[in-house]
Amino acid sequence: MRITSLSALITIMFCLAVLTGCDDGPIHEKEYVPTTTGYTAVVKGTFKKQSTWTSGYSVVVAGFSDKSDYAIIQKTLAAKNNEDTEISTTLSNISDTTKTLEIAVVNSLRKRVATLFSYEIPANQQIKDTIRLNVGELNVGMFATINKEIFQGKNCSRCHASPTATAHLDLTSDNAYKSIVGVESYKKPEYMRVKPGSADSSFLYKVITTGDERVAYNHPALFVDSKYATFQTIIKKWINDGAKE
Repeated sequence: MRITSLSALITIMFCLAVLTGCDDGPIHEKEYVPTTTGYTAVVKGTFKKQSTWTSGYSVVVAGFSDKSDYAIIQKTLAAKNNEDTEISTTLSNISDTTKTLEIAVVNSLRKRVATLFSYEIPANQQIKDTIRLNVGELNVGMFATINKEIFQGKNCSRCHASPTATAHLDLTSDNAYKSIVGVESYKKPEYMRVKPGSADSSFLYKVITTGDERVAYNHPALFVDSKYATFQTIIKKWINDGAKE
């Protein structure tokens, strides 16, 4: 009987201790901490010719630091059948190490091949404020990128600036495609400048890779750095895939 009374006493004392603890005040829920960190960007635009890129390359919205060509964060643009429609792409959790937001072409390793649009994030940008960009209409196609980065960016059009220029080859921006695809080479008429489906049978590809005895200028010397060596491969893929405009 004593044991039972002792057990009851212990139970009563335990309950009193619990009740006393509750008198210390209400139990508060933990403060809510947002799980999202970094910036959010909403990018709108109409992106033409995206489907002309061969496998191994993607057109993306991406964030880059100022120290690397590899994307910190990226998101592939919407389905390629939307090329005539404005689309909106949201990129979240952009870290504060990101210095530029870009519409870019990247390879399968997320390395930047070309920048098609760039926005520098302001130093005073607040994480809580969404970055909103409307880039308008962009031709992000494979040929358009080659044209911008190589034929114009490498100053090819400086020597090939009209139909009567060097080798009668006009590589100005608006005329480059129709001047090379399916057109006989002036220097070597048995070759087409670009033969769709066959880079090895295209005089342009031969001139920029191995050179040719009928061409005085050493064109492969233009492609010695890593960026332009990459474009040798891109041009080959572009031709072999049909040389689409």
